[in-house]
Amino acid sequence: MKTCPSCSGQNDDNAAVCRFCGANIGYPPYQNQNQYYQQNNQQYNAYPNGYQSTYDPRVSALKNDISTAKTLGIVSIVFIFFMQLVTFVCSLLGISKANSAIEQAKLINDPYLLKEAEDAKKMNKIALIVTIIIWAVAIISCVLMAILGVGLFSAGASDYF
Repeated sequence: MKTCPSCSGQNDDNAAVCRFCGANIGYPPYQNQNQYYQQNNQQYNAYPNGYQSTYDPRVSALKNDISTAKTLGIVSIVFIFFMQLVTFVCSLLGISKANSAIEQAKLINDPYLLKEAEDAKKMNKIALIVTIIIWAVAIISCVLMAILGVGLFSAGASDYF
C-alpha cells in the first residue's frame, strides 16, 4: 500500500493518483525527474556571459529599455541631420533673397534698405556656417562612435533590435 503525501490516504501499490484527494503518487517528485534533464542538457542552460537560462522579467525590461534608448538615439541623430538640412536650405534661400534685395536696394538708391538687406545676408551666412559646423560635429560624433565601438554602433546592439 502507498500512503499519499498530501492526505495520508492508503492507496494500491500500482496507483498513480490518490483515490481520496487526486494527488500524484505514482511518479517520483518533479525535482528527481528534472535532475536527469538538467545534467544532460547543461549546454542548453548555460549562457556564455553567465546569465541564468530562466526567464527574468528584470532582464527583459532592461533589454527593452536599452532597445528603446538606442532607437531614440537613432531618431535623434536622424532628426539632427534632417533639421540641419532644412536649416541649410533655408539659409541658402535666405542668402539668395538677400542678394536680390541688395540689387533692388541699389537700383532705387535707398541706403536704409541696402543696410537691412546686407544685414539679412550676414544673418543667413552665420546660420549657414553654424549649420555646417553642427553637421560636421554630428558626423564626427557618429564616426567616433563607430570607431570606438560604443553607443548605437556597438557590436552587440543588433541583439536588442
